[in-house]
Amino acid sequence: MDHIPVLLDQVIDQLNIKEDGIYLDLTLGRGGHSSQILKKLTSGKLIVFDKDKQAIEQTKEKLLKISSNIEFIWSDFKDFDQELKKLQINKVDGVLLDLGVSSPQLDQANRGFSYNKQARLDMRMNQAQSFSAYELVNEYSKEKLVNIFTNYGQVPFANNIAEDIVKLRPITYTTELVDIIKHSLPNFVLRKKNPAKNVFQAIRIEVNQELESLNIFLSKIDKFLKKDGKLAIITFHSLEDKIVKNYFKQLLKQNQTLFFETTQAKYLVKTTWANQKEIDNNKRAKSAKLRVLTKLIN
Repeated sequence: MDHIPVLLDQVIDQLNIKEDGIYLDLTLGRGGHSSQILKKLTSGKLIVFDKDKQAIEQTKEKLLKISSNIEFIWSDFKDFDQELKKLQINKVDGVLLDLGVSSPQLDQANRGFSYNKQARLDMRMNQAQSFSAYELVNEYSKEKLVNIFTNYGQVPFANNIAEDIVKLRPITYTTELVDIIKHSLPNFVLRKKNPAKNVFQAIRIEVNQELESLNIFLSKIDKFLKKDGKLAIITFHSLEDKIVKNYFKQLLKQNQTLFFETTQAKYLVKTTWANQKEIDNNKRAKSAKLRVLTKLIN
């Protein structure tokens, strides 16, 4: 299955790419966004990050055919500042962060992300990391499981599911976990949607420390944006979107002026969703939201 980048046209349009600019794609995935950014650069540079080494290996050749003005970095996006320091880069013109799990990760059963395919419980985006979904499911206490299911997945009857997981451990495969989830829930919940979806989301977020990485990244990125620099973030669920929305809201508060004081606005934010045509072609786009921050002054 080909990976279709979400909100591609909107991202490229709103980044307003300068041919000599410096850009970061902090979640390379299968390179759909990066390839289009790279095509617009002449003397500029694109620096791409991914903590999934497989993503870099599978995308590198394709992107180098477009241009050599690209740097590949195997790293969590939260550590972007350390990597830029190594490259002696202090400011950038634009940053893209796509917080979705890439389709190939979901499609490759052996990665253990999908609740529809049998595989060993895994869900590590960084395969060098030792802690996986297997350790989480088999070692976390009932209380800790309830906590992540509730906070990261808004899972109904989280207590029932956690209780049955602890009772039936060890659990090795995704399909075993799905069966336990289904048997833990009353029929009226099962009729609504696959209850495993939110449980798997919660486990994935915890295994990869996704929200922690996002918070660390947001605490550092502003000072790296040039004047008129753009920060584009694509979110897919309410937890990450709330974090991004609140961060942008805090920055926009700096635009407010005191009585009798006139100051230049520092930031501008625009929010975009996929249109129906894109949703019809790519169902992942339905839950995607693009927020773009423009830094108006240094």
